[in-house]
Order: sequence, then structure tokens, then C-alpha cells
Amino acid sequence: MAIKITLVRHGQSTGNAEGCFTGQTDVALSELGFRQAELTAKALSQESFTAIYSSDLQRAFITAETIATHHNLQVNIDVRLREINLGIFQGKSFTEIAENYPKEYEAISRRDTSVIIPGGESHGMVRSRVIKAFTEIASQYSEGHILIVAHGGVIFHINHYIFSISAEENFKVSYKISNCSINRYEFLAPQRWRLVSFNDESHLQSLNNKTNRLKSNSQFDNISEQIFGCS
Repeated sequence: MAIKITLVRHGQSTGNAEGCFTGQTDVALSELGFRQAELTAKALSQESFTAIYSSDLQRAFITAETIATHHNLQVNIDVRLREINLGIFQGKSFTEIAENYPKEYEAISRRDTSVIIPGGESHGMVRSRVIKAFTEIASQYSEGHILIVAHGGVIFHINHYIFSISAEENFKVSYKISNCSINRYEFLAPQRWRLVSFNDESHLQSLNNKTNRLKSNSQFDNISEQIFGCS
């Protein structure tokens, strides 16, 4: 029997709403983020999850807890599922980073996996800890359905690991991983995965005309994709 794995990005955070690079700053969900989490919980309420895992950062953990209320499951915390530590960039806007740290910004924009953000991490360091966490979680189960609630960068690295995209090739592509999007995979056999759905936002459509969500073509999203591969 295939192992099902569902990855969910956290709901919109206050940092997302303000267009700031949050990293490991433990910001809360925004009002919209709470509503996204509730709609995601409802969309997943009929799933039969074997276990639920989450980053310890509250924007992910609260999203996971909201989903878990429908399943009578405890949320397992794994700090390795945290977003990248952005060091000196954390809590700052793109404009602030570009103006105040031009050399550091230019270096990280090359997407070199070995470049460490001062006071933070490199892309390679994040990839290593995320893949270690993911493989250890997945290896515990021979069947079932595992839910992991984390961050855009974490899902990015897991997705590339699943499809054997090397660290050297890791940042030649970029894509959208929306807040509270649902991403489904099936593990069929060693080194054989099936992508069932990616960046599914269909359960959030009722919010589109009722909120001031960040637009997918905003400057913040574009810069996030350029630097980190996802937004």
C-alpha cells in the first residue's frame, strides 16, 4: 500500500501581510491566515491521517493544530521543519535589504547553496536539515497518510528531494507555494513517487473576493521567488 504524504504551507502570517522576509521570526497568523487555516481544516476534515507533524513556529503550528482538531491527533513538533534562518534579513522588507545590505543581497540572489546569510543559514544548510527531517518522518511508516505543516521553503526542498533535483540544480526553477495550499504525494516504492496535486488553493476560493490578499504578482512575491525559489 502506498504511503500518502500531504504537505500544507501555513496560513498567511503578519509578516507575509506586511511584505517582510520573516524567516525564523516567530510571527503570528494574520486574521486572513486564521481563516485560511479554518478552511484548510474543513477541506481536510474527511481525510484519515495517521500522524501530523509541524514546524514549531506558531504560524505553522497553529495551522496544524486547527487541522488536527478534526482528527483527534496530537501535532508532533520538529524544529528542523522551520523556515530558513534569514539572519540580518529577518523582519525587513525587500527595499530595506537591497538598500542596507547590497553585497549580502547580491550574494544570496545567486542562489549558491553555500552562501550563508550573515547571522543565518545557507540554502544548503536548510536543504540538509529539511531532508533529514522528512526522510526520518517518512521512514517510520510502511502505510498510512502523513500530514506535514511547514513553510514555503521547506516544501520547496522536500518537493525537490522527492523528484531528485540536486542541490546544484535546486534553484534553476521557481514556483508559487501559496499560504495554506495543499500538496499531495504518494510514495509507491523506493525512489518512486507520484505527485497527486501541487499548490491546490481550491478550498480558499471563497476568500478571493472578500479579502485584500497579497497578489501573486506583487514585488515581494517576485523577489521571494528570485532569492528562495518559491513565494
